[in-house]
Amino acid sequence: MSTCAIESPGCVILLIDESAAMQSAVQEEPLELGQEPKTKGVATANAVNSLLKQLSTGPDFDLAIVGYRSSDSGASVAQVRWSGPLAGREFVSTKDLGDNPVAIETRQRRIPDPSSFSGFRSEPVDVPVWYASESGGIAPQVLAFETCKQLLERWSQTAGPNPGQPLVIHLFAGASGDGNPSKAIEELREFTVGGQQPLVLHAHLSTAKAVPPIAYSSNRMFIPAGPARDLFERSSPLPRDLISALKGAKVVVGENARGMLFNAKMIEIVRFLALVKTHVQTWPPR
Repeated sequence: MSTCAIESPGCVILLIDESAAMQSAVQEEPLELGQEPKTKGVATANAVNSLLKQLSTGPDFDLAIVGYRSSDSGASVAQVRWSGPLAGREFVSTKDLGDNPVAIETRQRRIPDPSSFSGFRSEPVDVPVWYASESGGIAPQVLAFETCKQLLERWSQTAGPNPGQPLVIHLFAGASGDGNPSKAIEELREFTVGGQQPLVLHAHLSTAKAVPPIAYSSNRMFIPAGPARDLFERSSPLPRDLISALKGAKVVVGENARGMLFNAKMIEIVRFLALVKTHVQTWPPR
């Protein structure tokens, strides 16, 4: 696979769980009569494609999408998920996204309509698609984070002397299926690019509708022991610009907050992904 362009301003890796855990339904979305609930995989893909559409008209930087799952034969897989016109690349310049979606899908969007009995009506809208959901098997998180580190190593060789701080956004629903990923995550967080270590942020999708999320915690002692506290330890502290952006969105967040969500609803995942747009504003132009 080819690497990114020389003198890159920075890079973002979207790391996405594609295991069987992503096949469970997202229950918190309002459903129209007769509409089937979306799976976590489909809802996540929709959120990612929405972000990519926004990034295609913003600052130019390098972007990779990595999906991880196990194959039908049981082999662990973690791979870059560009396809169509972008197939074969590792990092893609965001300026290339607009002209190279895999498909344009027509979907129905609900909009307010006071004249309608339900208060809403549907209208068709064209939606560009770069990432499609796949799900099945286990979640090889160790392999996934090792793959991210290898991508960063190759990217750093041609990124130029002063790139922005890399950002890794991890979206997942299930536990690791190939061992404890703490060591692999630590090695990724300690990798230095241009004198900076990457931000590694994690968002765990909701498994219980009635349980409130644990979001952007500042102190591990206020988190129950177990997966949520482990996620806190694996997440990078948020820089000031991201804390300010969350506060601007009316999110309660402390000054020492970590970039983590546990048991998050999709509305929180969308806001979490929006941190990408804030973070890249600090990078130099290409």
